Parts: sequence; structure tokens; C-alpha cells
Amino acid sequence: MRYECARCSGRTVTTMPLTLPDGRDMTFVTCHVCESNVWVDADGARWTKDQLFAAARK
Repeated sequence: MRYECARCSGRTVTTMPLTLPDGRDMTFVTCHVCESNVWVDADGARWTKDQLFAAARK
């Protein structure tokens, strides 16, 4: 899957896959242009840092 920045639509991003303790696959996406960060689930939904940390604590 190709990602682009949700803030500036930049396509120069770094991605890092991760798996939550409950088995959900997520991808961390960081933009080289505006330095925004977002976590994306397998369905393409964007998660905030707070949502991700809450899910990781469960």
C-alpha cells in the first residue's frame, strides 16, 4: 500500500509496521515534508496517538 501525508499530501513518507497486543496490524507513517505523524490500521483508518496508546494498554 502506498501512503501519502494526510496533512500536506506529500508522498515522501517513512512507514513502519507494528502489531498491537490484541493482534491488530498498524502502520506508523511520518512525512518528510511537514513532519506530521499518523498511525493507520489495516482498513486504512487513521488513528490518533491517544487512540493507539489506549488500544495498546488493553
